[in-house]
Amino acid sequence: MKVAICDDNKKFCEELFKMIEEYKKRNHISIETDIFLFGKDLIDNIESGEYYNLIFMDIELGNLEHGSDLGNYLRETIDNQTTCIAYISSYKKYAMELFKSRPLDFIEKPITKEKLERVFNAYFKISNSENAFIKVKIGFQTNIILCKDILYFERKYRKIYVVTRSEKYGCYMKFDEIKNLDGFIEIHKSFVVNVNYIKAYSYDTITLTDNTVLTISQSKRAYVKKYMEEI
Repeated sequence: MKVAICDDNKKFCEELFKMIEEYKKRNHISIETDIFLFGKDLIDNIESGEYYNLIFMDIELGNLEHGSDLGNYLRETIDNQTTCIAYISSYKKYAMELFKSRPLDFIEKPITKEKLERVFNAYFKISNSENAFIKVKIGFQTNIILCKDILYFERKYRKIYVVTRSEKYGCYMKFDEIKNLDGFIEIHKSFVVNVNYIKAYSYDTITLTDNTVLTISQSKRAYVKKYMEEI
């Protein structure tokens, strides 16, 4: 896997690099790590074709750069929805500001061995679910759809609609089969949403990365709020 560290503090980058090297030796994992002192250099490298599985991104970068802006650029302008981002800061005040770029984690400095392992554990949990799929039967044909490609499920009367980034499939299946899928949250008796495609949320709505706005039912509002605050 490829990891990037983006922080304007060279000493911190070197310390984190050393911790990642120790982690990969302990766990016998192949990890290649690049260091960037400027966000622009990281973005230029990605736009030239480099792919990173995981980025450790400082929020308070120098030269008027802000980590959350770089994360949003990665998601919205480059349309990179798969690279995981772990934001780093000395402060906790950025939680809602970072939500739009759907971070994997938020780490408060100083970084410890335990915090680093938490990030990698979360990454590998997501990575291992990359090939999870559901089977959707339409007529005499069975379609296999990767869960990572599904934006949300919608229930209309007896039919379930599976909405992906490019297609919408109507089929008959039990709602209970989908509402407990890993990485999905039931926000309404009619909607189960892939949390990786949530761009923003409010008291009674969720906005997805394709700008679809879905209603959170009154009975689910407290549950959704708690869930979103904890991820």
